Amino acid sequence: MTETPPHTNIDWQHVNVLIIDDQLSSALLIQNILQSINLTAIDIATNSTNALQLCKTTAYDLILIDFHLDPQISGSELLTVIKKK
Repeated sequence: MTETPPHTNIDWQHVNVLIIDDQLSSALLIQNILQSINLTAIDIATNSTNALQLCKTTAYDLILIDFHLDPQISGSELLTVIKKK
């Protein structure tokens, strides 16, 4: 008897994704790639302030963060802040 892997039961069209990247062109490229695999609920933040605002209003299933985000905060530092909130 084979067991169905848990990832096959995910409704990918309803996965909420946040892309955080200070370079809009990079974020749009990632968005296009995700849309090509039928992910449609995608938000983009180009700075840490905007990212935190979006996280207050939306529960994200997947967050993709640029490690070298901006001079005030790195991607890993922002992730720590998001996890605390």
